[in-house]
Amino acid sequence: TRRTHIVFSIWVVIILALPIWWRTTEVYRAPLPFEAIRSWETTQITATQDTSRLLFQLMQKSADRKSMRVVKYAPAYQVVLSLLVGDPESVMVSWDAQAAASAYIQPFLFELNAISEFTISSQILNYASLPIQPEKGQDGNGNTAYYMNVKALSNFLNSAEWNLASVVSSASPINLILYIPPMEQTPLHVLHYNGINSFLIPQWGGVVIRNVPNEFRQIHYNLEKLHPIMEIFVEQLRGLLGIDSVCIVNEKMLLPNVRVEYGDASEIGMTRWELDRLIRSRTVQNMANAAQTLISLANLLERLSGMVVLDLIKYYVTDSLNYLNMTKHELSTCQFTNAAQYARRAVTSAEAAFFDPTMVPLLYFPDEHKFAIYMPYFVPVTVPLILALFREVRLWISKKREAKLKSKTE
Repeated sequence: TRRTHIVFSIWVVIILALPIWWRTTEVYRAPLPFEAIRSWETTQITATQDTSRLLFQLMQKSADRKSMRVVKYAPAYQVVLSLLVGDPESVMVSWDAQAAASAYIQPFLFELNAISEFTISSQILNYASLPIQPEKGQDGNGNTAYYMNVKALSNFLNSAEWNLASVVSSASPINLILYIPPMEQTPLHVLHYNGINSFLIPQWGGVVIRNVPNEFRQIHYNLEKLHPIMEIFVEQLRGLLGIDSVCIVNEKMLLPNVRVEYGDASEIGMTRWELDRLIRSRTVQNMANAAQTLISLANLLERLSGMVVLDLIKYYVTDSLNYLNMTKHELSTCQFTNAAQYARRAVTSAEAAFFDPTMVPLLYFPDEHKFAIYMPYFVPVTVPLILALFREVRLWISKKREAKLKSKTE
């Protein structure tokens, strides 16, 4: 009948159009080297030399305690030197921050270029009031003094009023603060802190407190006056970047016929042994982070088949894998500085692929959302067509049976 022809014609059009619709709505997915990525799941990474492994056993501090203090690794850091003046009306303070940074901090950071890139900036913030009220007391000479308890140091930062993030940069910030308290809170000291008027804020930065005598109404911190302050800043940078002193445990037992002398850190603020250990540890850490990021990306793409993978993502992934292989080769030849540079590029490329703007929005658009969008359109159309098809098939079957019965009776 005509109705049967119409129903079957509609279904023929649907069947022929489905492959075309599927092809036109298919997302582009650049081929990625999943096997090469998976191979890093079982790869063991080492950064040691046979001689050092046989002769020395290095003292390692608690990993948990160290990780709580060290800033999170980043390919680039912005070291911000901030002069915070509590009351500029009572005392005017200025400083030669850039000259001091070039003389004392820049040589220290220059040695770490293989691990990360560092830039230094400075700023002066006036009317920097404390969010906590220091306790009033007396010093050893019976004079009035103000103290902050060690437990209150976590509340030292006044994030609501201190615009410490005024320096615009995409790099991770490390804040180093020179704080000048107001006259009504001078002298200000940190109670029970080994007599040192400075402290470290884990994973954020460091603070140095300097008290200006009451008879001063204006003070300028030149290069000479900033020298002891910059030394403290360098020591705080060591702690924030994970540079620990190195010594040999049980040296008399391990090296009975060898006399070991520990030299002081050089003018750059660290020994070559400390730098070497930091480069190795950061290299292994960056390799592990890059490999884990690539593996997470591979798992994500396998789970979300509808996610777009552009050629740029393929470039980042291939680039990261190449740098990982180059890092592994440099480690095998004990070229640790080159290995650190390649490892830094590997983790940068891996994170660029994972956090690419074309991929992040699709993390929140799984296949279930697609079904929820298409169902209101297809269900009202397909249900009547399916019912009509079943009705026509039953009608065709019944007519065929009637024809058989009629032929038998005749």
